[in-house]
Amino acid sequence: MQTNVSCLTKINEYHGNHYCRSTLAGEDKSGKQLDILNGLTLTVDQSGYKLTNSDEAIIRQGLITDVFEIYDSTKLDLRNLTVIDDINGERTDFESYEKRYGHGRVERTKSRRFFAYTETTETETAIGICEVKNDKTLAIYSLYYGDPLSRREKAAAIAAYIEPMLSPTERGSITAVGVTPDRANIQYSGVLRVYNDGYRAKHEQARLLFEQAKERQESVSEVFEGAGIEYEIQHIYETDVSET
Repeated sequence: MQTNVSCLTKINEYHGNHYCRSTLAGEDKSGKQLDILNGLTLTVDQSGYKLTNSDEAIIRQGLITDVFEIYDSTKLDLRNLTVIDDINGERTDFESYEKRYGHGRVERTKSRRFFAYTETTETETAIGICEVKNDKTLAIYSLYYGDPLSRREKAAAIAAYIEPMLSPTERGSITAVGVTPDRANIQYSGVLRVYNDGYRAKHEQARLLFEQAKERQESVSEVFEGAGIEYEIQHIYETDVSET
């Protein structure tokens, strides 16, 4: 540890008989009491990390580049920690960083809703997906696969496509036509859930996106800024379809 103090004292704090955290106290050469853990900043780049305080003293450093591994292995009071992650281009407080990157560390309290429609032929599979919120469309996806996927494979493909879009605080709800979601729901338990449904008017936009993917034989997507756009159901498809 590199500091500008002549004396360091580590203070362990306990709640009941259980260890809570450790803090550091020190004195400079004049005898002035210093808060060693004041204004902590964790800087991470490709070469490793440094944990410094407001006086730019190095409290800890090493070769680890995973912010959460560093945080969890540092048995000091890291409240009000600032994270500078040059790898991901982030500068923020640790709590905000954890909500952005800490999958499995924070509670998923926000829900995102998707509709999907898919059919498979003997040679290909197309999938249409739209994300909706408050009757507005936030994003549209036309996915094309040059292979005939099974119903379970289509559920897995939809889940695998949407899962990376979710932040650590979000969970996905996908109502889809033409899938068997049991295995996908086990794999992504607690993160997203796929529901199989028969075709209804609410799937119309997703079905149009499916038709586009099938016609173009390529995958395209578009995310709308702000509150999204409004789609008015036109009742183009009046009858149910075979859920292939």
